[in-house]
Amino acid sequence: MIKKLNIFIFAIVVALVLSSCSTKVRVKVLVPPQNLQVAKIKKVAVLDFDGNDGTSFANFLESTLASIYVDENPYFDVVERRNMTKLFDEVKFQTSGMVAENVVKAGKLIGAEGVFFGTASKRFEKVFYTKKVYTCIKMDKKRRCIEYKPVRVKCLKRVLNYTVVPKLVEVSSGKIIYSKVLRSEKDFKLCEGEKQEFTDSDLLFSARNVVLNEIKKDIAPYYVNQLVEIMDEDEGLKSGNLEKQFEGAVEFAKSGRFDRACKIWEELLNKRKTVAIYYNLGVCSEVYGRLNTALEYYIKADNLLIKPDEMVNESLLRIKRKLKDRKILQKLSNR
Repeated sequence: MIKKLNIFIFAIVVALVLSSCSTKVRVKVLVPPQNLQVAKIKKVAVLDFDGNDGTSFANFLESTLASIYVDENPYFDVVERRNMTKLFDEVKFQTSGMVAENVVKAGKLIGAEGVFFGTASKRFEKVFYTKKVYTCIKMDKKRRCIEYKPVRVKCLKRVLNYTVVPKLVEVSSGKIIYSKVLRSEKDFKLCEGEKQEFTDSDLLFSARNVVLNEIKKDIAPYYVNQLVEIMDEDEGLKSGNLEKQFEGAVEFAKSGRFDRACKIWEELLNKRKTVAIYYNLGVCSEVYGRLNTALEYYIKADNLLIKPDEMVNESLLRIKRKLKDRKILQKLSNR
C-alpha cells in the first residue's frame, strides 16, 4: 500500500523555453487519472482479450500495468497471467468469449478486485499507387547531373488499423467501471528503389503503444509537462545594484540554476517587496513542489497590484488546481 506521495507533484526538468518577452520553465507534474472510478481498484488481473491480437495485447497490457510506479511504489498489484492460466486449467475454467458475469467469477477465483477483458483487433491493408520522380539521364565530366527525366515508379502504402475495446469489471459489484473504444492507425510507404525502413511489426508495436498510453492516462496518475513563466523585469527595483541582482537571478533561472536564482530572490525580498520578487518566489516554490507556500507568494504578489496581471491571475488558477489534484492523489495513494 502506498502510504504517501513524497515527490508526487513536481520534478525540475532542466529545459527552459525562452521567448523575447518572458522565460518559461518546464515543470513535470503528476496529475490524477482521467477516470476516477478506477481509483479504488488496487489488485488487478488481465484475461485474454478476444480478437486477432487479443492474447498479445493482454500480455502487453499486463506488463504496462505492472510498470506503473508512483512515488517509487507499484500503483497496481497485478496478478500474473501465467499463475491465472495454471489455476484456470486446474478447475477447467473457460476464459475465451467471456461476458461480465463470468469475468466476475474469474476475478473471485484469483482474488482480484478488478479484471480487464475486451477485444483487440488488427487489420492490415495494402494501397498501391504510383508517383513521379526525376532520374538523371545526363552528367557532366565531374559526374554532376545536368539533365533529369520524369518517370513514374510503383509504390506501396501499408496501413494498419488497430482497435481495442478494453473493459474493467469491479469484482465486488459486478459492474463494468471502465470501457472505451480506442483506435490507432499507422502506415508506411515504400517505392521502387527505396530501402524498406519499417515492417508490419513496427506498425503493430507503435499502434499498441498509442492505445496502452491512452489506457494508462485513464486509469492511473500520469505526468505532464507544464510551462511556468518567470517575470524577467521588476519595475519596483530602481536601484542599480538591486536591479542587477534581480537580472542575475533571471539569468541563473534561464540556465536551469534555480538553486541560485531562488536564493537571490529571497535575499532581495528582505530589501524590497515587489510583485516580481513575490511572483518569482512563488514559481520557485511551485517548481520544488511547495504548493501552499507558492500560493502564499502569489497572493502577496496579487495584493501589491493596482490592476490585474495576466501572469499572476494564471498562477493563482494554476496553483489552486494543483492543490486540488494533490488532494485527489493523496486519496489514491491510500487506496
